[in-house]
Amino acid sequence: MDQLKVLIVDDETLVRTKIRVSIDWEDNGYEIIGDCGSAEAALDLMEEETPDIILADICMPVVDGLKFAKQVRQQNPEIQIIFLTGHDKFSYANDSIKIGVFDYLLKPVDAGELLETLSRARMKIEKERRHDEEFCRLKDEIMRERQTIFNRCIYELCRGSDTKSVLNELEYLNFHLNEECYQIAVIGLYSAKEGQMEAVENQLLYHARAYELVQMFFKDMAGIYVIQGDMQLTVILNNQKQISFEEECECLLKYISGALQCKIFIGVGNAFQTMEDIKISYREASDSLKYYYMRGESEVIYFKNIVPSNEGMLYIDQEAINSFSFYLRSGFADKAKEVVAELFGNMKKEYAQREHVVLLTVRLAAEIETILFNLGLTDVLNDNLIKNMMYFESIGETEDYLNILVDASAEKIVQLIRTKEKSLIGDTCAYIDLHYTEEDLTLAQIAEKLYTNASYLSRLLKEKTGMTFRGYLFELRMEKAMELLRTTDSKGYEVAEMVGIKDPHYFSKCFKKYAGVSVGDYKRGTF
Repeated sequence: MDQLKVLIVDDETLVRTKIRVSIDWEDNGYEIIGDCGSAEAALDLMEEETPDIILADICMPVVDGLKFAKQVRQQNPEIQIIFLTGHDKFSYANDSIKIGVFDYLLKPVDAGELLETLSRARMKIEKERRHDEEFCRLKDEIMRERQTIFNRCIYELCRGSDTKSVLNELEYLNFHLNEECYQIAVIGLYSAKEGQMEAVENQLLYHARAYELVQMFFKDMAGIYVIQGDMQLTVILNNQKQISFEEECECLLKYISGALQCKIFIGVGNAFQTMEDIKISYREASDSLKYYYMRGESEVIYFKNIVPSNEGMLYIDQEAINSFSFYLRSGFADKAKEVVAELFGNMKKEYAQREHVVLLTVRLAAEIETILFNLGLTDVLNDNLIKNMMYFESIGETEDYLNILVDASAEKIVQLIRTKEKSLIGDTCAYIDLHYTEEDLTLAQIAEKLYTNASYLSRLLKEKTGMTFRGYLFELRMEKAMELLRTTDSKGYEVAEMVGIKDPHYFSKCFKKYAGVSVGDYKRGTF
């Protein structure tokens, strides 16, 4: 049982004391918050604590019970007043009824009668409280229902439903939208990079909190409506001060993003004069919001500032794609990323939508995958690019992720190129070592045997050995000739032929140039 607060007011101390001790107040569900000897003292006490029931004497000096009761009823009509009187003819009945006094108790107060009267007062109080609670509940329910209907009507207006019928429904619900100047702002929240389900849950929480914040932000501004729907918030301004609305949107962005610590984008449509065109402003605001992906941070995006790309699929420069492939196949990561930067920069300039960015990214990813596959590097792309892109919040993040793929792929390609080059140089030197005795040995012949390009092989040989093909072959022949002259009895001309030089005179000239002495002197050891 809830404790009801009781205040005793009587100018006679003995009366107040007898009432206090006449019943067990606490056991019966009552708490005496005070006993006052005057109406003035009682009113002062009531400024600090509000009683549920007042037991008051009718005949008191200065301010009598009737005047006191009037003041109490004006202050709080829910307080139940029980008069204490020694007048058995109830000369004050009419006046008491007018001011809503609950009942009378004759002095001296009988304990049983007091409890019975208090019990009836309790029943009335509890009944009124239940009624008030039910009334508040029904009122809240009605207001929620009205708000739901209003949201639906505005949503239908924005989506282009029959304007006349919607306006009639709003009029019936006592919602009035004056045709002055309308402007729409659509608020989108972008947060959470965890798993997809977690992202959705976070989005719902952010959305609910954002709705509260927007309501608070605009609570004192007339002519502004906030509508929930489609995981977005729509703000409708009925105001002729277009510039001020833009300023409010900028302030709203800072307000929400600061409170939620997530990325907020607000798309703003142009202003229109009639309700017929409210759908246009809404579509413009929604279209503006589509460009959030091109931004890195929270921003208000105005439709009037957007220069959209042509309808349909955005043109992708095939020549740039070819350059990208060439650089990546060659292991030039920086050059490949320069092409990526150029392609994505064009997307930004063209105000491309997210779908276009995704298309470009998929094209580039496909090029990477094809190159790696052809090189036998199938284990590099171990991430699901498309899945990861679902959580990218901007074109900058997409570009960064693609560049990571380029770096990882180029590193593997460079490793593979170096391994192949090392192997190719080894095979080339080995072939020369086996065939240096052939007078007509050429680099083109070797390249053909090794299934490669002669120019590439020439460059690679120079890069890895520091010598040209002719230089390498010349040095090898001279070293072999010196070995033969030291270890065999062969004549100079014989040695010349053995190392692939049939002209003895040319051999002698080459040998002296390389060894610094003639063939004969080297043979005799006279140097």
